[in-house]
Amino acid sequence: MAHVSKLLSLIAAIALGLGVAIYVAPADAAKVGGVSISQASLDQDLATIAASPGFLCYLNANEALRTQGRSVLPKMAAPGSDMAYATAFASSWLSTRITGQLMLNAATSEQLKLSAVSGQHELIGAISSSYKQVAGSQLACNYDPAAVVAALPRDFVEREARTQSASTALLNNQRVVSPKAFFDANQSAFDRICLSGILVSSLTQANSLKQQFASGASFSDLASQYSLDVSKSKGGDLGCFGPTDSQYRAAMANVGSLKVGGVAGPLQSGQGAYALILLRDRTPSSYADSKAAVGAELLTLRGTSAQNQIAQSASQASISVSPNYGHWTVNKLGASLVPPVTPPISSLLNASAG
Repeated sequence: MAHVSKLLSLIAAIALGLGVAIYVAPADAAKVGGVSISQASLDQDLATIAASPGFLCYLNANEALRTQGRSVLPKMAAPGSDMAYATAFASSWLSTRITGQLMLNAATSEQLKLSAVSGQHELIGAISSSYKQVAGSQLACNYDPAAVVAALPRDFVEREARTQSASTALLNNQRVVSPKAFFDANQSAFDRICLSGILVSSLTQANSLKQQFASGASFSDLASQYSLDVSKSKGGDLGCFGPTDSQYRAAMANVGSLKVGGVAGPLQSGQGAYALILLRDRTPSSYADSKAAVGAELLTLRGTSAQNQIAQSASQASISVSPNYGHWTVNKLGASLVPPVTPPISSLLNASAG
């Protein structure tokens, strides 16, 4: 199931910053490489999502995960209306539809086999993965993923299943390197590491303690005397981390390629706190012990490669969008749907009557 969350990033590969306006139905929503996304289809999608709180919760969870908690989707209802959809939400979903069509086009051009049946299982898995990752938060989704999909209209599920299948096919089509070859070329990235830390409340104090350590002071003694972390009772000992530990990536990110005895930091740790991290020990791991971690790293590389392929498809495809939803733009940062600009209220208040 771990690979499912990576598939989500493909579907949400195009990032949006959307304003708020009132949704007005245009004649046609968009065309992607000659494939039309009809207004009727978009309208039906919006009605389907509005009628499925479980699927809407999934979309919100997915957006929060994609942005690492920085944002969720725009509200679905237009301001002051129980019936109309907000342009922001309609544009957001249209962007998802465009991205999905780009994936289908890319998979077709690569002559990849797509399966709506397996795609439906993957869609349920993607929803389940998102639900699990936001469990216990304000975005928690208390729905059964299979029941959510079963309650959606058949044509909606079939299209989303094919899109999910295309996402999986593109991901699996990325042959970055074999796992063993990747491990052999990056063995130090999978070392077992043992760390100690000191947490203080000011950058000045953190720099002073680092200088004292460099001058010969005991890191353990400094941690016992000055650290604000509970590890001070153990001289700052934070423990050891191997490739199979859940905190391994975060721990390794702090020390990188440091040699034993080196200190990383000061690193900002929360608001107004700074940490020093000492690498006490570094032991090579075997490929057998690192296999799962190697697979996760390769999945990230393959996902990035697949996203680049989709971005390339986006830059080459002929894409037109109704002005009611904004305009499609391609630049060095990628491709995106830029929403329509809402006139400021002041400009409306100052408009002349004649």
